Amino acid sequence: MAPDSDGDGFGDSDGYDQLYFTDLRLNRDGDENGNYAWRKVQKETDLQPRIGIAFPISDRAVFRANYGRYWQPVELSNLYVSDTEISSNFLLGNFTTTGNAALKPERSTQYEIGVEQMIGMNAAIKLEGFYKESKDYLFLENRNNAQISTLGTESLSQFQWAQYKNGDFLVSQGMTASFEMRRVNGLLAQVNYTLSESRGTGSTGSSNYYVSYLEGEYPKTLSLLSYDQTHTANAVIDYRSEAMSGIMKDSGFNMVMKYGSGTRYTPMEVASQVFGNTRPSTPDGPLNSAVGPSYFNIDLRVDKKVNLGPSTVNVYVSISNLLNTDQELGYWSTSGMVDDDGWIGSESGQAWVSNWLGSYPDVPAENLYNDLIGGSGRYGAPRTVRLGLNYNF
Repeated sequence: MAPDSDGDGFGDSDGYDQLYFTDLRLNRDGDENGNYAWRKVQKETDLQPRIGIAFPISDRAVFRANYGRYWQPVELSNLYVSDTEISSNFLLGNFTTTGNAALKPERSTQYEIGVEQMIGMNAAIKLEGFYKESKDYLFLENRNNAQISTLGTESLSQFQWAQYKNGDFLVSQGMTASFEMRRVNGLLAQVNYTLSESRGTGSTGSSNYYVSYLEGEYPKTLSLLSYDQTHTANAVIDYRSEAMSGIMKDSGFNMVMKYGSGTRYTPMEVASQVFGNTRPSTPDGPLNSAVGPSYFNIDLRVDKKVNLGPSTVNVYVSISNLLNTDQELGYWSTSGMVDDDGWIGSESGQAWVSNWLGSYPDVPAENLYNDLIGGSGRYGAPRTVRLGLNYNF
């Protein structure tokens, strides 16, 4: 339910611009004439056609094209809000994130076009381009002209508070190339690579949190999104021995390789992430103009099946992060690094180092600070080896 601003019998988003309270509790009956009373929101309906075509362009090649319209319901945590939460949020004004029962579904239109070409009798390559437009995505915005009544229905005062609305616009586009080989002499392989770009007016519904808090200008142009990842690649190699006897019988391995270039972030001015940094950080460059660390990982599993009469035992060794690479899960937006926020090398950082060494000459100040900045929680798991067996009877 939401306040009805136009008297059509349905709650709407504009109705939140005028709310009434009695004894600091939300009054859903509106004013004394029933205006802005809370009603059920109108149901959302939409026609969502999805069309796919495919036809051969030779005896070994196929052309494909797809078109589709989709929508995604808003998360319930952003859709529903209790009377208590609304009452509490009004005390905090625009330093809040408040749900909106009148939010519409997020809508997308997607286009795909591609070609598939066979190579020999056992392999094929696919090339595909895609383009996706999304609108009505969630974003946070101040209600600058909201009015509330806390002393009675005849007394209204202007108030400002932040609430989720529909309005963000996103565009994703790119191409995918893939190679697939069916099992030949025990070997199966799949490789794919995606080149993509994602732009929009906001990466998430709460991207504008500090814009609302500081009463700044909301983004109007399309910028690279925080989850934009230019390059993504995956490979799967699976081998099953065809030996009919000997140690290689019923054995094999599976290897999964993953690579992702870094995702985007907005560079921030260097400031200590340990000492007194309680205010919103100040950007040191355009929105999402920097790229974080890339990701690479290999997982391997080797197994062998052994027959024990009517039963079978499958013995396996599973190795995660085979190369024991550093899996950097989080990094500081002031430096783009996991174990250094950039402050220790600044003028103020060096002054702190000098003061610390003056008081504790035997304790290395830089090492101490870097220990506080780093932490194991910013890295993924190291190489992990598991030995196990499956018994089937």
